Amino acid sequence: MKMKKSLIALTTSVLSLSIFGAAILVKRVSDVYTPTFATYENGDADTYYDDIDDSLEGNDLLVALRTLNVKRRKSTVGYKQMGTTPSGQFKYTDYDPNYVQYDSNGQPYGTRISSFYTYTSATSWNREHVWPNSHGGGSGGDAGSPYPDADIHMPRPTISSENSSRGNSFFVEGMNHSSNGWDPYTAGYSKESRGEAARITFYCPLVNSRLILAPNNTTPSGKDPVTGQSYGSGHTMGNLETMLKWTIDHAVTQREKNRNEGAEYLQGNRNPFVDHPEYACKIWGNVNATTKSLCDNAQWDDKPYVKLDKTTATVVEEQTTTLTATSSDSSAITWTSSNSSVATVSASSSSSGAAVTIAGVSIGTATITAKATIEDVEYSKSCTVTVTAKPVPAKVTSISIVNEPNKRQYVVGEQLDLTGLKVNAIYDKGEPVDVTSSVTASPTTLNNVGTQKITLTYTCSDGTFNDDFDVTVKESGEEIIPVVESISITEKPTKLEYEVGDELDLFGLEVLATLDDGTTKDVTEDVVADVDVFEQAGEQEVTLTYTCSDGSFSDSYFVEVTDKEDPPEPATLERIRVITTPTKLVYDYGATLDLTGLQVAAYYSNNYVKDVTAGVVASPTELTTAGQVTITLSYTERETTVETSFYVQVADPPEPEPPTPEPPSKGCMGDIVTTSVVLSAIAFVGIAFIISAKIIRKKDK
Repeated sequence: MKMKKSLIALTTSVLSLSIFGAAILVKRVSDVYTPTFATYENGDADTYYDDIDDSLEGNDLLVALRTLNVKRRKSTVGYKQMGTTPSGQFKYTDYDPNYVQYDSNGQPYGTRISSFYTYTSATSWNREHVWPNSHGGGSGGDAGSPYPDADIHMPRPTISSENSSRGNSFFVEGMNHSSNGWDPYTAGYSKESRGEAARITFYCPLVNSRLILAPNNTTPSGKDPVTGQSYGSGHTMGNLETMLKWTIDHAVTQREKNRNEGAEYLQGNRNPFVDHPEYACKIWGNVNATTKSLCDNAQWDDKPYVKLDKTTATVVEEQTTTLTATSSDSSAITWTSSNSSVATVSASSSSSGAAVTIAGVSIGTATITAKATIEDVEYSKSCTVTVTAKPVPAKVTSISIVNEPNKRQYVVGEQLDLTGLKVNAIYDKGEPVDVTSSVTASPTTLNNVGTQKITLTYTCSDGTFNDDFDVTVKESGEEIIPVVESISITEKPTKLEYEVGDELDLFGLEVLATLDDGTTKDVTEDVVADVDVFEQAGEQEVTLTYTCSDGSFSDSYFVEVTDKEDPPEPATLERIRVITTPTKLVYDYGATLDLTGLQVAAYYSNNYVKDVTAGVVASPTELTTAGQVTITLSYTERETTVETSFYVQVADPPEPEPPTPEPPSKGCMGDIVTTSVVLSAIAFVGIAFIISAKIIRKKDK
């Protein structure tokens, strides 16, 4: 009975351990991509950078800040866990201050977020890669960071229109969704977003040492002068000149400070360029002449300064421009010109903040310097003024018919109708100019049957210029067949929002062709679109073309295309581990390995964990070695193989049985008789034992 109970207890223990191990595996597998949620102390901006040497510059400072980032960041939130609703972790970093609550640690969070570029209060949003995936924002990072976009300092919540507007463009001031760059303020969004975007972009090379900032609007060739790495389209962003200007011109906002506290609360680390925007100039200020000029003239609010409203200016000979200077304590400003034969200032001194006039004298370059003495120390800032030659007036070289008149067919004797005509004058420099109202046409009465040439004439101080077009003149009473003049979209398709990879849907479209007699006809079924599948995010133009015997005619409309939610990026398989060993660990010699009950987990470089039990290969499977035997488990994925092991105990092989000799031939006697005698003796002993047992029980009674 005791033995039976012991066996039951042992079985129960083994089963419990298996269930417990399975529960651990389920927890690790279900909690993929991000570590268990934890919070960290924040609010330590004053002491966070104590180990950073103030004398460091360039790559030395970049490496020091990267080392500090690795040391302080204990986890990353993970791109998925940032979320697109208030249940995600953006609630701690990008909350709308009008909808603040506090968690059990007293940390503020929001039931609504404030979108990146427009400060729109929202309860659902997209996630914007400030450093786009196509430039390395989704590639592996350094020392414990799965991806740059797993670090909550980099992505920002945006509403759909904001995300689509930029696409994956470089940041370039003055550009609006162009292959040459994008500027949130030029695109119609908040000016403060310029500085916020710049300081996030500066942070990204701390996360991933492969990321590089290009100085201008495109990815250059050669090597980055800061890090020594080769530029590459897959990990290069920009432009650096714009972002240095933005971080200098636009002070750190309160929501950036809120965001830094929330990110440190979640991950343990801060964005140094929010706490110390001057670090950007200390690292990247000497990349080229433009960055040097920007940073030489940069002023940070907590230090004495003289500041100019611009550091470069261009003025034409005999014309003027203005400069404005300010100082931190309103000290008087003294102005000088390095070359008064090129440019002069209108006064030798001026009160702080007053504008002075810079006059262009002759072609060349001069440095205009503003100086002030603050706390017995002289501070100065300079502006490089380039004086250019007086422009030569542009001259007309020709005229060009942009749109021919609507009416192209006439009956003999009719008057020419120029409705719809547009004519441009073409200049040797500059843009064309509309001169339609100044042209004359000849002839104006159409008396010749057949094709009639109409000559247009434009006369100005530069000369007389001509262009022409043809009309058709028919006999009186001859049928005039209307000619198509243009097409127009009168009803846009129902579907105007797409995701990358979607096919164009023209359901609901209506397109009418306008004829030269003023009538229209439906040509919807005959138009051809210039796009079949949308391959990139952003606002996209769809052009519809109608082709007939009268020519080809086009009209267009715009749709919004958004990115699909990014799939998990591939991670590196690092190791496998036995979570639960097989139920059977003791074997007879020569038995076959039994893996029932085995559970094996694989661990990846981005903290991803998954059950790979079904994919492991065990060796050996035939147990022909006695004693403790190592069972090796291997798992292969994308040409990477990793191994782990466990042990089983194999019994010694059985002793070989001696050969059985041939029994001697004894007829009916011999072995049969011997066996009978032995069996009889055993039977007798058994009977005697039973009788003795009964006698003893009777005595006991």
